[in-house]
Amino acid sequence: MKDSLCLSCLAAAVLTAMVSCSMSSPFSVGEPDSLFSEFTLAWDLVDANYSSFITRPGLDWDAVFAARRDRARSLRNRDELLDLVVEMLAEIGDGQVLLESFSGVVRPFLSGRFENYDRGVWQEYMDRWGFQYQPGEGCGWAYADPDTSIGYIYLSQVHPFMHWADFLSMTAQLMDCSGLILDLRSCRGISDYCNTLFISGRFVHQGGAVVFHRRFRTGPGRCDMGEPKPVYATRNGSWQFSVPIAVLTGRGTDGAGEIMALIAATQPNVVLMGDTTFGAPDIGMPFLLNQSEFTRMWIPGVVIYDPDMNPVSGAGIPPDIPVPCSPADFQAGVDPVLEAAVEYLSAI
Repeated sequence: MKDSLCLSCLAAAVLTAMVSCSMSSPFSVGEPDSLFSEFTLAWDLVDANYSSFITRPGLDWDAVFAARRDRARSLRNRDELLDLVVEMLAEIGDGQVLLESFSGVVRPFLSGRFENYDRGVWQEYMDRWGFQYQPGEGCGWAYADPDTSIGYIYLSQVHPFMHWADFLSMTAQLMDCSGLILDLRSCRGISDYCNTLFISGRFVHQGGAVVFHRRFRTGPGRCDMGEPKPVYATRNGSWQFSVPIAVLTGRGTDGAGEIMALIAATQPNVVLMGDTTFGAPDIGMPFLLNQSEFTRMWIPGVVIYDPDMNPVSGAGIPPDIPVPCSPADFQAGVDPVLEAAVEYLSAI
């Protein structure tokens, strides 16, 4: 509760600063506390803070507002307002932009692509493999088959209360494996950035490589961006995995999952298998739209690029080894990505 209160206070403070910045917008008109003004505020906050205009040269943000101005002036209730805001944000085409209210979190833009993970089928594999959950951490480990020495680690999230040392301790169960599967296919959501870097250090046995670049928005112009800042791979823990590693990714991989995939991919013993990630490595800052309804938007203020300066934000990370799969595979009780990873590591 204390953390939520601090976050709300921070968001309110940032909102106060950004409202004053947005007043110069030609679209900042309307009666105070009106639904139209709240819709305009949503547009203004994106206009003043969103970082990825530079990667979306075809997005005409002025036209996005103008096309909805008349409808915004005739809004009758908050349900209509939120629907129109979601429609507007979907025009950005970026899964990093979130809308949060009492009814839950809405991702206005979804890729619509099939996710290469099915929880029920995955659980059947884990039952056979003897999967061991790490209580309260959203992760666990197993050996991929009783007759192999291939290790398996599952990670669903990296949250602020997850201590990286507990994760490193868990991985000691697999220290003697001959190969390793790191499953990030459902690792998604708002992540703890520092924890993600510390956890990833277990898979970095050759440090010093640039794992990604960050560019921050620095001014009022939509493409006012600072210079790219590199982030380097860093070892963590008394030992690291140097065996062949297959990192499993897909459209359900974002946030911490994408950061971990970027870091792991710098290592010569790692391949990414599966599908392209979602393309939302950074959720960004929360901005309040309405205090009483506790409606917030999450707007990224940084663009993340891979080591070759290809944007990951909004684009995702392609796998080294694509693994085709379909709903029919999972309906038949088969996880093609897990099967392909075991086959790949068994052949090395």
